Amino acid sequence: MARTIVVSFVLFVLAGLCEIGGGYLMWQWLREHRSAFVGLVGAVILVLYGVIPTFQPAHFGRVYAAYGGVFVILSTLWGWFLDRHPPDLWDWVGAFICLVGVACIMYMPRGEIRKGVIQGLQNVGFLNSRHAFELKELPKSLIVIGGGYIAMELSQMFQRLGTQVTVLARSGILRDFEPDVANALKMYLEEEGIEIITPVTISEVERDGKEVAVHVEIAGERRTVRGEHLLLTTGRTPNSDGLGLETVGVQTDEKGFLKVDRFMRTTVANIWAAGDVTGGQLATPVGAREGVIAAENMVTNAGQQMDYRAIPRAVFTDPEVGSVGLTEAEAEAQGIDCRCQTLDLSYVPKAAAVRDTRGVVNMVIERESHKILGVHLIAPRGADIIHEAALAVKFGLTIEDLIETIHVYPTMSEAIRMVAQMFIKDVGKLSCCAE
Repeated sequence: MARTIVVSFVLFVLAGLCEIGGGYLMWQWLREHRSAFVGLVGAVILVLYGVIPTFQPAHFGRVYAAYGGVFVILSTLWGWFLDRHPPDLWDWVGAFICLVGVACIMYMPRGEIRKGVIQGLQNVGFLNSRHAFELKELPKSLIVIGGGYIAMELSQMFQRLGTQVTVLARSGILRDFEPDVANALKMYLEEEGIEIITPVTISEVERDGKEVAVHVEIAGERRTVRGEHLLLTTGRTPNSDGLGLETVGVQTDEKGFLKVDRFMRTTVANIWAAGDVTGGQLATPVGAREGVIAAENMVTNAGQQMDYRAIPRAVFTDPEVGSVGLTEAEAEAQGIDCRCQTLDLSYVPKAAAVRDTRGVVNMVIERESHKILGVHLIAPRGADIIHEAALAVKFGLTIEDLIETIHVYPTMSEAIRMVAQMFIKDVGKLSCCAE
C-alpha cells in the first residue's frame, strides 16, 4: 500500500514536470502526449490492482489519482489554449483512460479491517467476496465468517462444488429476515453438509501451517475451527473518510455512511447523495432509484421521495429467499397490532407437482384493516415470486385483494394467494384452486 502511494506520487509529479517544463525538461514525445502518458499509468495501476489482491490504494493513493485526473484536464486545456497545441486523438484517448481509471480507483473497496474487530485477522490472509471468485484451485475446506446473504450464497456454492464449508455467525443467519425463513434456510444448508455454528464469539485468528485456525467460544466452551481458506463476509466500509465532508457540514453516521433524507439530500441543503454510500439497502436497483430521485430533485426540485417500505430483497440460495415489507418483530416494534400466518410449501400444488416442497411463506397483516405489511418466503424461484407481494405492500392491498385476484394454476405464485387465504380458512382442506 505504501508502495502504491509512492509510485502514484512520483508518476504524477513526473507527468506534471513534463507539462510544466515542456520541451526543456523532458522528451518532446511526453510533452505532446501528456494525457496518454498519465492515462496509461492509470491503466497500469488498475492492472496491478486486478492481478495483485493486496494492491489496493489507500486514501492518499486515491487523492493522488484524483490529482492525476485534474492534471489531465488542465494540461490538455493548457496545451490547447496557451501552447497552441490542439489535442490529438491520443490526448483524448489518454484522458478517457485516465479518467476511467481515476473513477475506478476512487471507488475501489478499501479492503481494510477495523482494528480490534478480530485479533490476528490482519496477519493471516483472508478472502472477500471478490477474491473468492479468483481462486485458481478449489479449496478442500473453507471457513466463512458472517451470517448475511453473501455468506449464505457463497457457502452453498462452495459446498456444492466439493469444499467442506463451516459458517461462523455471531448471532444467527439472515438476522434482518423473518426467523421462520432464516431457520428454514439453515436447515436446508445443514442438510447439504454445511456446518453452521451460531451463536459464536470469535476471539482470535492465526495461521497454522497451511491452515487458518479460528479460535471461538461456543456456549462458554472454547474450540478451534480449522480450514484451508478464510472467507470474510461481514460487510463493507464506505469510502467516505478523507473527502472533507466535515469541512462543508455533511454529516455521517457512526459507520461513515452519509446521512440523507427521503429526498436524498444530505445535511447540507445543496448536496445530495445516492447509492451504497448512504447506507441503505446495498443493492444495485436501490442505488439506481436513489440516483434518479437525487438527480431530479437536484436539477428540477421535483420533490420526489424515496420509498423504502416496499423494496424487495432476495438471497440467491437454493431454494431462494425473498422478502419485502415489515417482519412481525418490526411491526410490533412500531406499535402495530398485527397478525401473521406461515404457509408450508407442501400445500402449493405446483411445488408438489415438481416434487420440491422445500420452503415456507410468511405474511404479516394489520389486524383490523387486513392491510398487508410484509411477505417473507423461501421457495424455489422465490426471488421471482416476491414481486407480487412487493406490489401488495407498496399499494396497501389487503388479503381480500389477493384472494379475489385469479392466479394461474398451477404456479408457485399461488403461494402468495394461499397464505392470504390462511387468515380466513384452512387451506389444508381446499381442493385444487378452490376458494
